[in-house]
Amino acid sequence: MMSHAMNRIFNFLVGFSVLATSIATQAQTALPSVDPLYQVVVESAIAYGQGEVRTPTPGGKNLLLDLYRPVGANTTGERSPAVVIIHGGGFTGGTRTQAELATIARALAARGFVAVSIDYRLVPDSPVPSARVASLVGPATMGLSGADLAQRTAAVAAIDDALTSVDWLQANADRYNIEPTQIGLLGGSAGAITAVHLAYVLDDYNIAAMPFSFVVDLWGASLIPANDPIAAANNLEAREPPLFVIHGTNDPTVPFAASELLVDRAQSQQVPHEFYPIAGAGHGFGGVTIFNLEASPGVTLFERLIEWTVQTVRGQRTVTINYGMVGTWLDPAIPGQGFFFDVEPISKTFVVSWVTYDRAAGGNGGSIPGSEQRWFTAQGRYLGNRADLTVFQSRFGQFNRAAPVTTTPVGTMTIEFSDCDHAMLAFELPTFNEAGTVPIARLMPDVLCRANNPDGN
Repeated sequence: MMSHAMNRIFNFLVGFSVLATSIATQAQTALPSVDPLYQVVVESAIAYGQGEVRTPTPGGKNLLLDLYRPVGANTTGERSPAVVIIHGGGFTGGTRTQAELATIARALAARGFVAVSIDYRLVPDSPVPSARVASLVGPATMGLSGADLAQRTAAVAAIDDALTSVDWLQANADRYNIEPTQIGLLGGSAGAITAVHLAYVLDDYNIAAMPFSFVVDLWGASLIPANDPIAAANNLEAREPPLFVIHGTNDPTVPFAASELLVDRAQSQQVPHEFYPIAGAGHGFGGVTIFNLEASPGVTLFERLIEWTVQTVRGQRTVTINYGMVGTWLDPAIPGQGFFFDVEPISKTFVVSWVTYDRAAGGNGGSIPGSEQRWFTAQGRYLGNRADLTVFQSRFGQFNRAAPVTTTPVGTMTIEFSDCDHAMLAFELPTFNEAGTVPIARLMPDVLCRANNPDGN
């Protein structure tokens, strides 16, 4: 027979389930969406600007991009975040149409991003960087000659062209329903090097650029100033964009140590980051098979990359989980029950507890045999405005005496905050055949959360 306490537990969970359908729909209105909700339209070979070249004929070369945009993502009036995707190829080759990059672009657009995959000037073009990046040329090419000099000059031109693509996105923000202040960067190899320099280096050389939303760095590096990898990594500073890095430890092209330096710098500057060093892997999509290798059990590197990007931007658009969220939260529709949240900001750990007790067997403070304390906890990592947790049930302990406790995982929980006072909690508890979604709110007034969010949400 089910105890009174367990009855209360199931009543609580069933209350979640009643609201699940309508609230789950509401939770998906924010962009970008957690799930791939949108059809994707691709417009190819759009000219986004020109860049000066000396080969084969001196003059201006048209710079092209492919545009991936979500259909129907802006029906509520909300604008899409954008991402510039930059191919690799050692600044000597490569193309915006690379299959792996197209897959990433489609996945992001299906979640509400406007993605552009760009071509840029390469070594065979003998590119001439424009005046706005002139301050990079000396530090990038110092002490180099021949092919190395040509490659680093092309790298500066690639930065120049990527900036031009950002200008194009901002100039066309109304046409494509883009939020012009929310643009991220993603690149592989040379493209990752370009993205890293846009986000973390330009300001150190007095080049104006918008603050980017995030950087996805696939086997890239920071290279300016030349021949000083520590100084190059140290261009990354506090409050600069969140960083996601994948790099093979046996990369023969871009040293794995460059990513270690960049990630160490992000750690010391408290810049949010995730790092996936792939043991024994080489370079590029061929060396690091992100569509097959796992970031965690059952989750590929590709899936985590998309998930991280979405969660990072959703957090920037709402509120970032911080220590000010510690305390009691509840569903206002279910009085007398709630959750206690704890946040550990160093390891990005989020903890939830919900406690009940059972004294049905008798009195005496629960000391009669058969009485039981029972509690649920959930624990996991958070990113942006979302925590992904494993739910545990603990049983058979007694608060007033030593007694063996059994703790077992019973399901999963996610909590996504819309601001410092409201969140949506979703759960799946296969052990109890229960699942649902419920809105929750803070019990006591906020005193720290808004102060820990730069945007004041």
